[in-house]
Amino acid sequence: MNFTGYRRDIDGLRTLAVVPVVLGHAGLGLFAGGFVGVDVFFVISGFLITGILVRELDEGRFSLIDFYERRARRILPALFVVLAACIVVFWFLLLPQHYEVMGKAGIASLLFSSNIYFFRVDSAYFGNGAAVQPLLHTWSLAVEEQFYIVFPVLLWLIAAWRRTSRTLLVAGLSLASFALVVWMVPRHPVAAFYLTPTRVWELGLGALLALGAFPALRHRLLAELVAAAGLIAIAWAVFTLDKTDPFPGLNALAPCLGAVAIIWAGQSQVTLTGRLLSTRGMVGIGLISYSLYLVHWPVLVAARILTSARGNLDPVTIVICLVLSLGLAWASWRFVERPFRAHEGGTRFGRRAIFALSGAGGAVLLGLFALLMVKDGFPARLPAGLEQAYTQATTRLDRMDRCHVGRIAAPRCPALGAALDGGPVDVLLIGDSHLQWGTLGFDDWLMARDLRGLAFHEAGCPPVLGVRRISGASDATCHPQTLELTDWIAEQGPVDMIVLHARWAMFAEGTRPPGEDGPLATLVPVDAAAPADGDNAELMRYGLDRMLAAIRPHADRIVLIGGIPEIGYHVPTFATRALMAGRPLPDTPDLADYRQRNARAQAILTEMAQKYGAIHVDPGPVFCTPDCRIAQDGQFLYFDDDHLSSFGSRLMIPQLLDLALAPET
Repeated sequence: MNFTGYRRDIDGLRTLAVVPVVLGHAGLGLFAGGFVGVDVFFVISGFLITGILVRELDEGRFSLIDFYERRARRILPALFVVLAACIVVFWFLLLPQHYEVMGKAGIASLLFSSNIYFFRVDSAYFGNGAAVQPLLHTWSLAVEEQFYIVFPVLLWLIAAWRRTSRTLLVAGLSLASFALVVWMVPRHPVAAFYLTPTRVWELGLGALLALGAFPALRHRLLAELVAAAGLIAIAWAVFTLDKTDPFPGLNALAPCLGAVAIIWAGQSQVTLTGRLLSTRGMVGIGLISYSLYLVHWPVLVAARILTSARGNLDPVTIVICLVLSLGLAWASWRFVERPFRAHEGGTRFGRRAIFALSGAGGAVLLGLFALLMVKDGFPARLPAGLEQAYTQATTRLDRMDRCHVGRIAAPRCPALGAALDGGPVDVLLIGDSHLQWGTLGFDDWLMARDLRGLAFHEAGCPPVLGVRRISGASDATCHPQTLELTDWIAEQGPVDMIVLHARWAMFAEGTRPPGEDGPLATLVPVDAAAPADGDNAELMRYGLDRMLAAIRPHADRIVLIGGIPEIGYHVPTFATRALMAGRPLPDTPDLADYRQRNARAQAILTEMAQKYGAIHVDPGPVFCTPDCRIAQDGQFLYFDDDHLSSFGSRLMIPQLLDLALAPET
């Protein structure tokens, strides 16, 4: 093995890792694949840590206490400062719900488990929720910290093994990890992204380099070619990958092998690539790369909140964020990192001080983050009326149980209106989460008329037959449940009315509106008679036709309620921020926008209503006059960007039902 001490080119490689991460997170499209910089960091960490551990083990001077002291000096001071700063800064910026969530994320980061936390809450840099997650980026620190906890112990346990045996063990673990991630990416992509077992192979590649698994490159030209190929591989990944590509797995090979190539070539030869990475500017940014990684994401989150950005930041704001991040990173490196890491030469922070400060600082921060949770994000920070409106809008409805046929006997289905005391059901409600979030309004309307109702709903499931969705969380169960439901309806006998309500525009188009992230709504045929090459609209027409043919004989009336307007941003969050800042409510779509988005869906609903003698209700004019309403009487109509709040449900759903039955009253 060739240990050459400090290598300037590796600090330059850190720059090659952190800069794309920062620019990609800032929203610069050219760096859409900048997230691969994290994978480069993992390779670097695996190489450096393994090199230190193996050298000390071979020389008989390894100490776990020494190792963890060095890790504490390297990681904790800057992390603690950033966490403390986030508590203070986001007191003024985050709404209570998000401030409470930051408390949970802060605790997870202090316990070296934020990757597990963000996996469990299914957070993503590319989703809408990332804009209010200042600590989302700490997931990668947790992966490294978990590696630091386990790997030194493993190497210590096998220290007596021959060098070849140690290398084979690490290679085997790395291959197993790579096989696991390749298998998991298409099946469990969130777990594959966040969890340590699917990232071990990246750290393992660096470890194999340090263990001498790669022969020395004794020919200068070969080393030049290997290093240049590594640089090209990393650049290719940064500039060609984006959030739509499956990752990690096969797509992570290029940046990881690129990092391996650069480090490998630099072990034996001074290459042109190594000289480039060793320049003063590259090394300078590399030295502050850890602090830059820590501060850049909270800065971007704060900027998005302050500018009410619903997409990418504007160029001027991006420049300000980059300059501010660099300045804060330098200050953190100069005044926080360096004093704690310089543990030789009479520093004030000896081992006892480091462990004492780490324990005390961690305990204080844990207490503060726990307080954020216990106090529900301190809603009293908001003005009284606004606090009530925000809390009402973001509180989940009390009738949220998903209702399937098999649950009726439990009973777990929402029994709406007059109590179901063994009497016949008058009204059946069938739909997706839009019907689910309208439950309170349906309940009020039925109760006022002494009618009995049952609601059947599943998030992401269109109420159709013969076609199914292949890009949502409930894909596997949607169609079987709907078939079971139609069979149950036929067995129960006729009812007065069946109401179908869903997010029809998303199913007709297969896409979400601009500014909203999430899975697509791609439909595919199930029946042989369904149009095999049809687009989403054709398949929705076929599926709704099949559904209505199945249920029409069993209801006196069928009501088809169109989709409610999709606003394009989280209404309680953006509206509350605007009101807190004394700004008017954010712009909303108008009736023309609604008509354009819902054109194909409304045409299908109208066609099917005419074919089956159903009643089609168009919510557009009810919500949009001409701008689509998001608030009334000091209350928000929406829970998020497209689901009604409890207030919105009780206000709007009865109006739509009254409109449906107006000709008969």
